[in-house]
Amino acid sequence: MDKIIIALSKLDVVIYARINRQLEQKWFGREALPFEYILCDSPKNTGPVVEQNPLKAFELPAIVIVWEDSEKRCWVACKKKPNGNRAVEPGPGEILSQILEMAIREVLSTEST
Repeated sequence: MDKIIIALSKLDVVIYARINRQLEQKWFGREALPFEYILCDSPKNTGPVVEQNPLKAFELPAIVIVWEDSEKRCWVACKKKPNGNRAVEPGPGEILSQILEMAIREVLSTEST
């Protein structure tokens, strides 16, 4: 799971929080497979859009989930944030989704080599 954090950091993505659901389950006496929520943003890329329209900040931060299945395979997913008017320019959520996709591709390419 740390590989996605490293890949995001290389792309100047700020990690605001890593929420470890596996640990939380242990607090309640339950066993669980590794599962994390990652809250992140790329202020360098999304900042200008938010400065022009502060309401665009509602599209941030991105929420990424990373989990491991019973066969020890790691999975990554993020919800693409809708952009109200694609013809004008992408919103901050869409910009961040593109950056997240680049990070995921980087992790997958290093896994296959």
